[in-house]
Amino acid sequence: MNVGEKLKNARLSQGLTQDELAEKLKITRQTVSNWENSKSYPDVLQIIQLSELYSMSLDELVKEDEKMVRHLEKSTNIVQSRNRLIQLLSLGLYFIIWVLLIFWFWCGGAKESPLGYSLLVFYLISPFTIFVTSFILGTILNHKGWFLVSIAYGIFYSLTQLLTFSFKNSYNFSDLTLMDFYMFLFGTGFSLTGLGTGFLFQILYKKKKK
Repeated sequence: MNVGEKLKNARLSQGLTQDELAEKLKITRQTVSNWENSKSYPDVLQIIQLSELYSMSLDELVKEDEKMVRHLEKSTNIVQSRNRLIQLLSLGLYFIIWVLLIFWFWCGGAKESPLGYSLLVFYLISPFTIFVTSFILGTILNHKGWFLVSIAYGIFYSLTQLLTFSFKNSYNFSDLTLMDFYMFLFGTGFSLTGLGTGFLFQILYKKKKK
């Protein structure tokens, strides 16, 4: 029995019409029909949703259908590639903004109003950028990646202070102060908040789709 037949039998056993299933998955009825007629296949995320909806294991759904297995492998690769691209774009966006903030300082951005620069950079632009990019990463990263990401953001946030005001005042990198540690904690905290919010958004979004 191919996947199309399994999906059709599973849907009927749940007492669902194609229209009802399509509504639950936020897709068209024609898409459901194409799956059940083996004209197309669900992607890896959709097959997981179907397995949960039908209370069937992934193995039960895809077993003995080589075309479906190859399709899922391809879909998985596409999802992984997309996630890697999102990670690179998010981290790259933050890095570009971070470099521009440092460049702005040395081009005289804090010359007339050091306090204004500090408030704008350390309490608005940097935290907002860290939160937004961390939020995006939180929607695709698992918890294992959170530690490295938050540590990296903490380091860059503290470096913002070190490479601007501290460095201008002939700062000695061997003399780290408590404030430098606080800056690191702030950056890490902003990042963890964004990661957690992104993860929560991902969970709520999946529940809403169900």
